[in-house]
Amino acid sequence: MPYSSYPRRQLASSIIVEAIVRAIRINLDANRHPRGGNRDRLNSGGPAAAAAKVDELLTGSNRRFLEIFRVTIDEFKDLMTWLRANTDIEGSRYQSDEMKTLIFLYIICNAATQRQTAHFFGVSQSSVSRTVASLIRCFVRLYKAFVRLPPEDFVSPEVELDRRSRHFNGCIGAIDGTQIAAHICRGPAYQRWRNRKQRIAQNVFVAMKLDGSFSYVLAGAEGSMNDSKLLHRVLHRHTFRIPRGRYYLSDAGFGLTRGVITPFSQVRYHLSDWQGSGRRSRPRNAKEIYNLWHCRLRVIVEQGIGWLRRRCRLIRDTAPEYSLSKQINFVYCCAGLYNFIHFLRKSKVRYTAQQRQIIKRARVRADRDIPGVDIRELRRRVAVKCWRSYNIYMRRN
Repeated sequence: MPYSSYPRRQLASSIIVEAIVRAIRINLDANRHPRGGNRDRLNSGGPAAAAAKVDELLTGSNRRFLEIFRVTIDEFKDLMTWLRANTDIEGSRYQSDEMKTLIFLYIICNAATQRQTAHFFGVSQSSVSRTVASLIRCFVRLYKAFVRLPPEDFVSPEVELDRRSRHFNGCIGAIDGTQIAAHICRGPAYQRWRNRKQRIAQNVFVAMKLDGSFSYVLAGAEGSMNDSKLLHRVLHRHTFRIPRGRYYLSDAGFGLTRGVITPFSQVRYHLSDWQGSGRRSRPRNAKEIYNLWHCRLRVIVEQGIGWLRRRCRLIRDTAPEYSLSKQINFVYCCAGLYNFIHFLRKSKVRYTAQQRQIIKRARVRADRDIPGVDIRELRRRVAVKCWRSYNIYMRRN
């Protein structure tokens, strides 16, 4: 009934009751979300206390710093030197560039939400959001600088200088695909992101050199895409090139194709299949010895993916507060950070004159023998060489 039909006293009393109810609701909301002078601040010390927190982390225990940010203090300083020289990272009035980088590393290494990160550093949640948006661009540049395909005449020293692996002459790395959890808004294309385990995920293609560094990453493929179709997409993007006379190792899911060698099917392959003692654990023919040495080389890419999942928890459990484009860029950021740390930790190998001569001859042999050979015939030749070498070793021992 409209107010105009009420008697004057009833109208006044109803207005008073509504005003009292509204005041009670406002009071309850104020107690639930206090503002003004009674507000509980994330950091009562303000920007000075947040800066002191950063100084405490950088001058404190190196082990604690490594457990929180997955890099040592010295590696972090080298990272800051590179970012300042090659990106547009800069501090603000209340936050230094070191604080912004630590905020970004804390999120990707611990899968922390922006609210948790704001409480840890004593800053506002809005500043954390702005920091993530600006640092993603800087770390994508890090990826482009440190994740690169090998040159056309590259041969892997890890293959050519090893007694067992030298028969894989021309192998420059291994490829694999991995599923990373994703959060997609429901729509017409929603089901395409559901993988065979009925989880919403993005399919990520990874190529890795045998020294343990990433050479190519492609993120953002639908979770329902299988490995062979993923490889087809990668090859037709013209950003992933397999040099003439070179090839990668892969599992059977990618299929035997030009520049990609898979293991023999219906033959034991995984390292767990070779556990045990006695004659049963020994290879019995050329296909088995080929599969064994193929697996020992290709396992490097699984180790690299496992490192990313352990160290960068954000790509293992992506927070739903980020858009799909940011979820994809986070994969590139983590791969770039991995290669940067790998570059710092890897001791510079100095090859002897004899080793350099072996690598030079291997490069000539790969350029001469591999081009024009059918991929199945190439795999058969490698298997025969592996079997012959294995028999010679067994006779001598």
